[in-house]
Amino acid sequence: MKDPKVAKKWLSAAQQLVQKGDYFTSHKKPDDAKAQYDNAVTAYQHALEAGDDVTVNYSLALVEDKLGALPDAYGYLKLVVDAQPPVKADVLKKAQAKLDEVTNKVGIITLTVLPEGTTISIADGSGADKEYGDSPLERPIVLMPGSYTASFVLTGYQPKQTELKVEAGGGVEKKIELEPVPIKVTPHIVESEPEPVPVAPKPSKVPWIAGASATVAFTAGAVIFGASAISQHRAYVDPTFTKQERSDAQSLGRTMSHLCDGAIVLSLASAAFTVYWYHWKYQKELEAPPPGEQPRIVPKVDMVPWVQPDGGGMAAVGSF
Repeated sequence: MKDPKVAKKWLSAAQQLVQKGDYFTSHKKPDDAKAQYDNAVTAYQHALEAGDDVTVNYSLALVEDKLGALPDAYGYLKLVVDAQPPVKADVLKKAQAKLDEVTNKVGIITLTVLPEGTTISIADGSGADKEYGDSPLERPIVLMPGSYTASFVLTGYQPKQTELKVEAGGGVEKKIELEPVPIKVTPHIVESEPEPVPVAPKPSKVPWIAGASATVAFTAGAVIFGASAISQHRAYVDPTFTKQERSDAQSLGRTMSHLCDGAIVLSLASAAFTVYWYHWKYQKELEAPPPGEQPRIVPKVDMVPWVQPDGGGMAAVGSF
């Protein structure tokens, strides 16, 4: 907030601090002098913030010169020389003369950095690093003579550094262009799903289980019917039974005998079916190779009689 009265107070305080600093300088007390000059710089800056007198920059530049901060003094002097509207002729003349003096003691660095927005920082020989802002810079960089390392950083671009040799009264112009960070594209390889291994369906057990069950059932029926037929036959041949009882036993025994014969036939048929299905259907399907595979060849060897007029024996006959 601008306040001319406050600015005037700060200006008066700064001038008094400069006088004290000059006093200590004349009495060979550099540390005390520097403390007063530092305070004077702060006071002049407050005066500039509260007022609008551009010529205060000239007084501030003189204090920076006494502190040895020539780059800062250069900047304040440029503000006075380039002020619009121009300052008074006598102040302008003194500011220009001082600016020429300082220019001969420093180096002017003009950097053109692409792309815009690149952060620029410069480190001196001691390793102290100072950031000067993002490109494009509003004004050249002013440095004391010496060697410096300039660094340039921007997200998405490869950082870059360059060495700067600064000479008193000289100028350095450099154009820096950053290169984009290379984008590595890793191809996404989609591995094909392995083909499912075909699984042969297991053969059904129902037919031979049903056949075996029927065989057992018919065999049990044959046993029961046979036992009943034998019992009726004993009653038929027993003389203690009446003629009617023997006649009934004969008729029932004949029926039981027929049923027993039928059960035996059905039992044999069921057994034959069960054996056939188990060996020639179920086992063959169980031993069959999976789909797509060649069937295994199982060697078969049979032994057969071998007879000759002058001898005999056994011969092995088979397929491989």
